Amino acid sequence: MEFVRRLPGVTEVLDQATAARVMELPPDRMGDFVVCSGRDVVLGRTPEWHDLSLVEEGLRSHGGRYEEMVPFLLSASLKPEYAAKAQRDPRNFDLFDFVCNGTLA
Repeated sequence: MEFVRRLPGVTEVLDQATAARVMELPPDRMGDFVVCSGRDVVLGRTPEWHDLSLVEEGLRSHGGRYEEMVPFLLSASLKPEYAAKAQRDPRNFDLFDFVCNGTLA
């Protein structure tokens, strides 16, 4: 983890338990550690370097934590408690709750 943390473009390296807690994701869906990159950085090598036919369940790849911050717009006013939540910088997976429970419509 220390070696990876020092690589150019790497912004964070978290062990599985920490990553699951911080990113609010199930630990059984992540590896031993999680590596996050900067906004303009892609981690990995060229497609020719990787034999992706060996990845039976598909390659899961993401960038950095900046991808959590996804603005969303709703066509109805928010209930007061959801307006307050919106001020706390909701994350992309909060959208479903806002749509189903948060509007006055």
